[in-house]
Amino acid sequence: MRCLISSLTINYMSIYTKLLEIQKLHLSFEKDAKNPFFKSNYVSLDSIVEKLTPYLDKHNLLITHFTHNSEIVTKVIDTDEE
Repeated sequence: MRCLISSLTINYMSIYTKLLEIQKLHLSFEKDAKNPFFKSNYVSLDSIVEKLTPYLDKHNLLITHFTHNSEIVTKVIDTDEE
């Protein structure tokens, strides 16, 4: 049991380290979509994915998107952990 807990801790830290490396890039995103109902602009999911994908690829991270209870959920998967 101790080995499993230790192993899980190491794996989780690796994904956090990878995400931190991407965060340190201080990427900026332009509002490229409009919401006519609220008369506002926002950053589309497509533009976020397009800009992040090269950095996620570099760190072997995969993102998936799905809906759950009428909300969009983004899941980050560390492919090095498989």
